[in-house]
Formats: sequence, structure tokens, C-alpha cells
Amino acid sequence: AVAGRGAAAAGSVNTNSPGIRLSPCGSFLCGRGGIGAAEAKIFEVRRKKVKGQSEPVFDSISTRSVMTLVPRTTSSKIADVVLCGSADRRDSGNLKLRLGIVACEDGSIEAWDLNVDYRQNEDPKFICSARVYDNIAEGDDATAVFQGMEVVGMAASIAVSPSSSAEKNNKHGHGGAFYRIAVATDDSALHLFLYNIQKAELSMDFSIKQSHREEGVGELQFCPFSGNVLYSTGKNNSRDVFSWKLS
Repeated sequence: AVAGRGAAAAGSVNTNSPGIRLSPCGSFLCGRGGIGAAEAKIFEVRRKKVKGQSEPVFDSISTRSVMTLVPRTTSSKIADVVLCGSADRRDSGNLKLRLGIVACEDGSIEAWDLNVDYRQNEDPKFICSARVYDNIAEGDDATAVFQGMEVVGMAASIAVSPSSSAEKNNKHGHGGAFYRIAVATDDSALHLFLYNIQKAELSMDFSIKQSHREEGVGELQFCPFSGNVLYSTGKNNSRDVFSWKLS
């Protein structure tokens, strides 16, 4: 050990989940679900100003949750959660973009607005949702109303890309800044959604069936510098990593 160096425990919280997610701005954390959770509790990462430091430094984690995400489909459980939005804590007012994206076990994906006055007990606001369906592989719009279609597999994990921009796409009508959202289901498929930031709309882009054959999909992660590359691993301690170049 280096003299004068070390670490001290600064507290702990129980997220009721085996994993955690941090927001890009570093101001919030939550559990990942994955154990049949009915809700996801979000905790605040608190900072304080210290003399001689230009930016506030870490102080503590709130001992109680400051927000709670509860799926609108109350009969479904949370498979995974990811926090996304602005990475700049200095953004003010309505310029802040704070989103919670929830993947539910029934195949539904929900977007929630976290830019609320949680200190006054204001709850996250539901924005929109979409679902994973079998015949989405051709790129149908998931915001349309689908009747009598079977959901493909239960959602297992989710990842969100950094925000990107794209030219107008005639087929989907997408343009401007957006997030790519990748959802893995337990039938070894990957499903790609687009969240249009300006329109606050969530739509299906395309699906990749049997992406990991019989093994199933484990973890998902986008390249942090671009939303055009997705990495995925297999389940059960698989050593294989797949890369997907998205167009």
C-alpha cells in the first residue's frame, strides 16, 4: 500500500437487486431488477462543496430512495433498468434530460421522465412505452397498436447508447437526436428500439433472432463514444463477446 492512500466506507443502501445502475451525471443510482422486482428504487448521490475544489465532491448516498419506478403493467415484474440523459450536472431547469428506461418481463419497454422535483415528493412521469413482438423483425413501428400478436420471450437485460443524431429516415420517420435501446429476451434475440428525444417517442427499429444461438444473451453494452456499436455476451459465464455494428 502507498503511504497516505486508502479508502473509507461512506455508507451503504439496499437496492433489493444484485446489480446497480448509475446515471450519466453521477447523481443517481438504482438497482437493476432481474429478480422479479415489482419496482425500482432510485437513490440520490449527494455532493458537497469543498474549499479549494472547483466542483462539488462526493459526500454520501441518500439512506432512503428519492424516487420509485413502478411499471404501468402492474402484473409484470422488472427485468432490468437503465438510467440515461445529460452527463452535465450543471444543466439547469428544463435543459436537464433525465430518463429511466424500464424493461419488464412481459416484453414491454417504458420510458420515464426523472427530471422532477423529487425533494418535494414529485413522482417520475411516464412518457411512453413499446413492446417486443414476433413480427417486428421487418422493422414495424412498435408505437402502432398490435392486436393478437404474441410477445417473443421475456425481457432479460437492457442497454442504452449515448445520444446520437441521424438524418431523416423515410421508412421510420426518425430524425434528430435519439437514443438506441437494446433489449435482450430469453429466446436469444436482440431487439433495437429508438427513443426520439425531441418527440419523446419510443419505436421499434429491428430485431436479431438467435443472436447467441442456444446460449442466450447475458450482458449488453454500447460503445460509450458512439451509439453505432453494441457489445453482447452469452449467459452462464460465457467468455464470448459479440460486437454488432448498427446502421
